[in-house]
Amino acid sequence: MNNLVEKARMKGFNSLNDFEVVSLITSINQVDVLSKFKSFDDLFNNIDKLKITELQRQKLRALFEIGFRMKSKMAFKKVIKCSKDVESISLDMRKLEYEEYRVLLLDVQKEVIRQTNISADNISRTFPRIVFKEAIIENADSMIIVQYSKKSDISPSQKDLDLTKRLIETGELVGIDVIEHIIIGRDGYYSLADEGYM
Repeated sequence: MNNLVEKARMKGFNSLNDFEVVSLITSINQVDVLSKFKSFDDLFNNIDKLKITELQRQKLRALFEIGFRMKSKMAFKKVIKCSKDVESISLDMRKLEYEEYRVLLLDVQKEVIRQTNISADNISRTFPRIVFKEAIIENADSMIIVQYSKKSDISPSQKDLDLTKRLIETGELVGIDVIEHIIIGRDGYYSLADEGYM
């Protein structure tokens, strides 16, 4: 640990690799163990398997929470060009312990102007009314539906397809396009637009 402090002091923090930074902030003196993970997502999904103290575990979770919050704030005024852009601003959903929907409202330039989270428990026939009420208030030009699923198979169910169809039809009536429905899983995502459903 002292070596990392000295390295940062002498050469600057940009001289530390990702896992050295994590080790320095969390006091987890196991850079060799941390660096075995393929990515931060991989590390996040395996926090409970690390042989560290509970304080270190909570520091690590807090570090990820800061990252998720910063990523979420960066979503606003971000131009959405493809499904990968949607995934990149929705990574915080992967830390959820429950299934949830997120509605991204876009302006005519496809910039995110607002996002709304809706619990999967509240999905019903009134869902389109709730979604489009906010879209109209915000003067949105289009919207994207992001759905988090804990299932290993994140391909859309018939219920997902029916919901997407209902939203598209409602959007056509009020002049607000539903341009994407993405299902986010632990290790990837499924784009209904990319797969030809929209």
